[in-house]
Amino acid sequence: WTGCTRVCEDLNFDHTPFVTPFSQHVQRSLTRYLGLKANQSSVGVVMVYFRHMEYTLHTYYREGLSDVLGTLGGYMGMLVGASLISALEVIMGTLHAFLVTVATLLNPHHYLSSLHH
Repeated sequence: WTGCTRVCEDLNFDHTPFVTPFSQHVQRSLTRYLGLKANQSSVGVVMVYFRHMEYTLHTYYREGLSDVLGTLGGYMGMLVGASLISALEVIMGTLHAFLVTVATLLNPHHYLSSLHH
C-alpha cells in the first residue's frame, strides 16, 4: 500500500449506432466463398462511425477515510476556534461597557473629567 488515492476515469465517446442487413451482393459472396447458408448464418459486421471526434472525460477522485476525517476535523476546529474568539470578544465588550456604565453612575464627575484630559 503506497498511501495514494486511486483516480477513476470514465471515457465516453458520443456515437450513433444503427443496424442494416447485408446487401444481396455481400450475401451471395458469403454463401459462395465461405460456404455459409443464406439467411442461416451468424455472421455480422460491426462498423463504428463517430460523427464528431468529441468525447467526455469524467474523473472521480477518491479520498481515504483518514483524509476525510482530517479535513472535517480541520474545518470543525477552525469554526469552533472562531466561535470561541467571537464569544470572548462579545463577553469582554459587554463587561467593558458594564464597568464604564457603573463607574459613570458611581462617580460621574471623575469619569467625565478623565475623558477631557
